[in-house]
Amino acid sequence: MARDANGNYSLPSGNPPTTGTDITVTWANSTFVLDMGPEIQDSLSRSGKGGMLAPLKLTDGSAAAPALSFSNETTSGVYRAGSSDLRVSVAGTDALRFNGSAALEVWRGGAWAVVPDLTSAQTFAGIQTYGAAQRAADGSAGVPAYSFTSDIDTGLWLSGAGILDVTVAGTTRLSFKTTAIENQSGSGSLPAYSFSGDPDTGVYRIGANNLGLTAGGVLALDINTARIATKQPVQSLDESAASPAYSFASATDAGMYYGSSAVRFAHSGAEIGGFYADSLRMASGKSLQAALGSAAAPGLTFVGDTDTGFYRALANVMGVAIGGTLRAEWRSTGLWFANSYGVKGYTTAAADKWLLRMTTSDAIEVGDTARSEALNLHGLTCGVYDAGLDSGVVRIASYQRKNGWTKGEYTATQTVTASATTQFDANTSNSFYCNVSTNITTFTLSNISDGQTVSFLLNNSGTNTIAWPVAWVWIGGVVPTFTSGAGKKDLLTVSNINGTLVASILQDVS
Repeated sequence: MARDANGNYSLPSGNPPTTGTDITVTWANSTFVLDMGPEIQDSLSRSGKGGMLAPLKLTDGSAAAPALSFSNETTSGVYRAGSSDLRVSVAGTDALRFNGSAALEVWRGGAWAVVPDLTSAQTFAGIQTYGAAQRAADGSAGVPAYSFTSDIDTGLWLSGAGILDVTVAGTTRLSFKTTAIENQSGSGSLPAYSFSGDPDTGVYRIGANNLGLTAGGVLALDINTARIATKQPVQSLDESAASPAYSFASATDAGMYYGSSAVRFAHSGAEIGGFYADSLRMASGKSLQAALGSAAAPGLTFVGDTDTGFYRALANVMGVAIGGTLRAEWRSTGLWFANSYGVKGYTTAAADKWLLRMTTSDAIEVGDTARSEALNLHGLTCGVYDAGLDSGVVRIASYQRKNGWTKGEYTATQTVTASATTQFDANTSNSFYCNVSTNITTFTLSNISDGQTVSFLLNNSGTNTIAWPVAWVWIGGVVPTFTSGAGKKDLLTVSNINGTLVASILQDVS
């Protein structure tokens, strides 16, 4: 073979041939078959046919002319700078080198920097590595640990133990924690969570435990621990009783819907009632039920007057409460009024007047101050207003009396305290009792009507005296003397007969 172990080529014997040398088989075989054929076989194909059968040995080269380069870029490639110093150059400049001591170095900032060993903690270009991991400084919102060449205040940084923050233009926008992913509060015009094509629509934090839903920069829904409030109308499809617009997870056929100009309510797929423009109406066969209530808190009441309304007083009894007090009851036997309450009406003067009421003494009172005749049956006056009793009270006389009744009749005996000037009012009663404990120098009887008779039981507690009115006419023509002595009683009777007061006395009736 004409090429030695160092790659030096030598011509085979008989070469080069001289002029006139015969071309013989021996020369041709030794030159072409035994020399050129094996050398061509041992050459490396430019088109990549076959590979090296032994190590490829290159010249050392340089940064400007690497030993191994590229046909289109002869200044970039690999070369040997010296003993145990293999380098990679780019555009004629060193970029990377391998050596026996530092293993791998990169050219950075005018000096060689060692690429850290991944099996131990190393810091390289501000990045700490350990094993397969890379560690950076914590950084800050303004200078994040991991950022971008063209946007150095946007990236990732560590704001605390177990807290990874995302910063944009120097402001923290998102925090990743061990228990949650947290965003900034945002605002109505710039919600924390929005959309790329609609940045003022989304969700933001209004305040503590308060979430807001904004649309077009306007708060639409306000959610907190106490309630969910809407700032805009909430609209739903009309739907039906079988499938209400607003229903419940466990009862989809119960809820509220709209139909035939009314907001309607459904239960078990059937309408139970609804609100119309002018009223609340129950569906056929349905009823509106209220709490039983009480006089103080009626089951059916009014806004602004919660102690006035209707309640269930007893079984089959509906009570009417006014100001928290029972006023009347509807029973199966009729309408019952509480004591001192009854029926009022309106006169032409628009003043309310008592028509009928029950007194605390179980008496019926008819009429009012506006009428002199309290009760008129078939043209017969049966009662006259009595201003001397309760204000607006009229007492009813016996229906069988031909001439009606006199004021004070059928009333309880009135007790009058004695004094030097003692007065008796015939409007209040027709019967009086007085314990005469002092001398009465002026005895007055007022408001006695024509035809009215008034009786007095006078008890002398000692030796007291009475000066009778001088206008009285005494039966028998003799003015009597009040019986003296403790416990002595005289029965005095005075009648108004056509304007004259006629008196008589029964003495010592004790």
